[in-house]
Amino acid sequence: AIPKNIKDGYNFPYYVIAPYKGGENNFIVSLIDYLITNYNIDTKRIIISGGSAGSSQALSIAAKNQNKFSAAVIIAGTNEATYVNVNDLKYLPIWFFQGSTDNFSTIENYVNKINSVGGDAKITSYPGGHDAPVDAFLRDDLTKWILNNKSK
Repeated sequence: AIPKNIKDGYNFPYYVIAPYKGGENNFIVSLIDYLITNYNIDTKRIIISGGSAGSSQALSIAAKNQNKFSAAVIIAGTNEATYVNVNDLKYLPIWFFQGSTDNFSTIENYVNKINSVGGDAKITSYPGGHDAPVDAFLRDDLTKWILNNKSK
């Protein structure tokens, strides 16, 4: 969704890297480390995001690199996303955006499990299916949330 929004002319008030179809988790972390070394990146404000099949990869990377990210945004999460251990995510604010007919109850239950172990997760429903939350990144409240989350 973010590359589409950028192509359509939306200017985000932060850097965006969007490797399509992911890649190896180590590659993603190495890419972030490269950007930190070579650009003026606020290391206390690195957000990870994933959509659809990338939702599980984003959560997995965040769980294994707990000092790297200040928050996560998950768009149209799949059932595989819920396989990441909630205890490994309780340190991370996470905002899920999910179509109301797209595994919503499964993702909502996962959000509740994260919160039950002391996490900080929330979910916003969009009417419709898998592509319903495609423009979630255009929300002003999400931009404010992203910019306000800082690692400790």
